Amino acid sequence: MVKDKLQISDLIDYVGMLLNFEIKGKLIYLDVVESLEAMSDLAEFRKELKGRVGNLNDDYKYLNGFQKFIKIVEDYNKKKLALTQKENIQIEDFKTKLYNKLTDICEEIRRDKIPTVEYIKSIDFNNIKNFDKTMYFEPKEIKVNNILGDSLELYRLSTQNKPLLQEKIREIILDLVNKKKTDTVAIVYENNPVIKLMNKGK
Repeated sequence: MVKDKLQISDLIDYVGMLLNFEIKGKLIYLDVVESLEAMSDLAEFRKELKGRVGNLNDDYKYLNGFQKFIKIVEDYNKKKLALTQKENIQIEDFKTKLYNKLTDICEEIRRDKIPTVEYIKSIDFNNIKNFDKTMYFEPKEIKVNNILGDSLELYRLSTQNKPLLQEKIREIILDLVNKKKTDTVAIVYENNPVIKLMNKGK
């Protein structure tokens, strides 16, 4: 027999009973409902909630039932967003590849002489092509470039503050992961597992 999909209404009384608090009052009810609505998998959260109740650490010691629920939800969401060692490596690989592309092209731009501000502003970084006429930057790298800034900012970071450039690239990727903007920034390098990472929780 196929089980019916778990609904939020099914969990309301369950949560109150398990954590020993009454879900009464408009604001408390609203907080519980909104927290559950944000869950991508209610059945998984129910199992998490049930497993946590008997194993709460000192952080929960002085919390009432409602406060325990809020903290369990917070901890659950943090765990869902946490990156594994393998996933971190994939993020670093993407960061390094884009960083190298940006610094290499900027060094090429100023190889003969330091370009003027007007010249740098006229460069369309996202339309630079390789010798074989293929695009220098891949679509998802262009997405990150656009967030980094305009041509002048890309050039400044790539030539004058390379550590900050690396830091900003990583921050942008992590921010996009956490905000679940996976449909526009999934890294498209062939067979790169980070694609699945950036789609986590979609």
